[in-house]
Amino acid sequence: MMNIETMKMREEIKNHLTEGIIPFWKGMRDDEFGGYYGYLDYVFHTPSDPGRSVECVAQRCELIHKNEEFLKQEK
Repeated sequence: MMNIETMKMREEIKNHLTEGIIPFWKGMRDDEFGGYYGYLDYVFHTPSDPGRSVECVAQRCELIHKNEEFLKQEK
């Protein structure tokens, strides 16, 4: 059984996912070429990326998919 603090935190996390993170990444989707656009926190300070961009995009796609699946289970 969850206590009130745990329930509040769970709801806060769910709201952050549904109102912030997932919509943000959906907005970054590249429907023409597939995948998602670049590094977001590094807009002005992008570190060098010697051939790992594909792996970064794959990781983001996996995170989005897992978050969406989690939210479907919550309904």
